[in-house]
Amino acid sequence: MSFEAGPANPAPFTGIANTVPQYDLLGLLGTHAAHRLRQLRQLVSDKHAVLPLGADIRDAADTKLAAERQLQRLLASRSQHGFNLDPTDQRVGLAEETLAKATDDLRRIRELDEVRSASWRDASATLVNVEQYLRLGRPGNTTLRDLDPRPEPKLSNGEKGLIDAIENRRRNVREAKATLHRIASACFPSSYCKMRMREMVEQIAMLGQPDIGNLLEHDRNIVFPTQRVQSSVVGLDDPALAFTEIEHATPFAIWLGKETVIKRLDALIDSECDDKNALSHEQRERAEAEVQADVLAQERIEAALVWRGLHEGLAVSHRTDCTPVAILECEVVTAPRAGSNGHRR
Repeated sequence: MSFEAGPANPAPFTGIANTVPQYDLLGLLGTHAAHRLRQLRQLVSDKHAVLPLGADIRDAADTKLAAERQLQRLLASRSQHGFNLDPTDQRVGLAEETLAKATDDLRRIRELDEVRSASWRDASATLVNVEQYLRLGRPGNTTLRDLDPRPEPKLSNGEKGLIDAIENRRRNVREAKATLHRIASACFPSSYCKMRMREMVEQIAMLGQPDIGNLLEHDRNIVFPTQRVQSSVVGLDDPALAFTEIEHATPFAIWLGKETVIKRLDALIDSECDDKNALSHEQRERAEAEVQADVLAQERIEAALVWRGLHEGLAVSHRTDCTPVAILECEVVTAPRAGSNGHRR
């Protein structure tokens, strides 16, 4: 094998580097919402900046370990390469004080790291939630517009302060979401369930009807419904699958006794259904829309109160699962057609 020598003076690289700036989510937002997103990013940066350094934590742990070893050496016997000092010796007392101080320093820096790390993780999770919504969660054919007017971060009657007001709004959100769960868990009316049940039974019964064409026309066997089944073959070096067809008894049984099946299922629906609290599809949609609107309204007030608390230096933070448009204080607007002003959400 032979290689060709390259040119003595190769031409410089003339490729074009990709200098297009990365896509910035701020371009999707209005002036105020972009300001809020910058504040979220700065908040995460600030919280990360005050985290204790890993080197400081390791130094504190090493200092505590060195103090422990020094105390052990002072008390150890000479056969263990120690000084065999009496526990009442002044030097032992000083070593114990050094160890106590090192232990307290390590405890404090670890507690500080735990508290600040939790705060930084919450702020980061909120930022990720907001930016993920801007990238992937925003409905198609929509834009984001600054909310006007924005909710006033005021306290309600009886509230003792911002912290109390924020917790009250969060409790309202939890209660509203519990209502959404109850709506989603409500059963459908028995009349609707019976109608759907009859449709299902009819479909299955049609699959179970035997084919007697071969008998009538060719004096051959009646063809009963079958189903294709799959199974794993064991005991081989390589995994394998086996396939076969067997008679499908369930559709045939339903075809054979369709009226009995419907009667029994009617009785089962009557025994299980709660028509008093049942909701139709239309009723669910209306109820969910009303509750979701209330959730968003409460979250907008909550977010405004949190922004006020952050401005005043309080130890508050946005919920990681708070609706992004509430945090950014903007609204979703359907992109207008020609001659239309769009619709707010």
